[in-house]
Amino acid sequence: HHQLQQDEETFTNLLPVSVASLKLLVDEARTKWADEPHRVDLVQRCGEKLADVLIGKVDPLELVFSDSSFDEQEKLIQKVTLIRYYNAIIKAVVQQIIHALSPTANLKILELGGGMGMTTSCLLPILPPQQTSYTFTDVGRLFLNRAQQKFSAYPFVQYRLLNIEQSPREQEYDNHSFDVVIASNVLHVTRNIGETLGYIHSLLVPGGLFLNWEITQPQLDFDITDGLLMQPLADGKRNQGNPFLSKEQWQEALQT
Repeated sequence: HHQLQQDEETFTNLLPVSVASLKLLVDEARTKWADEPHRVDLVQRCGEKLADVLIGKVDPLELVFSDSSFDEQEKLIQKVTLIRYYNAIIKAVVQQIIHALSPTANLKILELGGGMGMTTSCLLPILPPQQTSYTFTDVGRLFLNRAQQKFSAYPFVQYRLLNIEQSPREQEYDNHSFDVVIASNVLHVTRNIGETLGYIHSLLVPGGLFLNWEITQPQLDFDITDGLLMQPLADGKRNQGNPFLSKEQWQEALQT
């Protein structure tokens, strides 16, 4: 955006941004994103504390999740148009799988990085309880405990820890034991996409289905928000400034 010029590790041409001009930009953003004010809140909150994050004075988790309750965060996320759109596609695909099930078949589904359960909420109501085993996973016990409370009406759901950057076998998951693996905008946070996809492949039965939706273009707001939680990338497919693979990169990675 031409605010800086870079010569190797030196930045020059720093253009001043006054408090007044910044306020005008924020007001403009709030008008443009009137239907999703939480996005502006998050960017502003992280931006104001960016220096403190960079020197280790503030934990970025505190900024990304703020002091509001998880219930409030869930309500905000549920309003994000992009999430609703792609979850509807995943739901439609799973519905087709259900229609093709034989009466005696048992459908085994694993969800990676379930988090607040946005995708889970769409899928559980349409799954046949007597024919489904659904494994909700995340790297954090907090999300598992909340999901177990939230989805207590669905006895066919299991809640297990899983770090997909490590061997599932070493985490007590059997090889080739799931018919469907679902990942909703979570794989870009892994450091090596090739290794991650290899571990996912090891979980799928022969002919199993991997449902994955990912952002495929750089997101400026991500850089200053969720990007603060990223670990250094290590797969060579992505540069450090953009963790999102393009559509072509995903196609190449999935075919490798």
